[in-house]
Amino acid sequence: MTAQKPKKSNPMPIVLALILGILATSLVFQNNKIIEINLWFWHLRSSFVLIMGIVFCIGMLIVLLPMSGRLLRRKRELKQCRKEVQKLKEVLKQQTERKKEAETPPSTD
Repeated sequence: MTAQKPKKSNPMPIVLALILGILATSLVFQNNKIIEINLWFWHLRSSFVLIMGIVFCIGMLIVLLPMSGRLLRRKRELKQCRKEVQKLKEVLKQQTERKKEAETPPSTD
């Protein structure tokens, strides 16, 4: 077996998260107006940023929910493939041992 090399840390997601956090904070402080949303019989008065956050979260759920089924299916397939690889490694090991035994001449005592 070969030893795995340690993965290098990528600072890009942290930097990106910090930038997005700073942008979100500035958005909150600059857009603190109260807005009213009317949809048929439903009325809502709230901060513009809060409404945008809720809409963003709903959008993320709409995108992530269909993807979660595929991700779970692929995870299950990967688990099955790993089991199959492990079985094949065991079979290969057994065959290699049998071949060595067959090639080794019997000892004459």
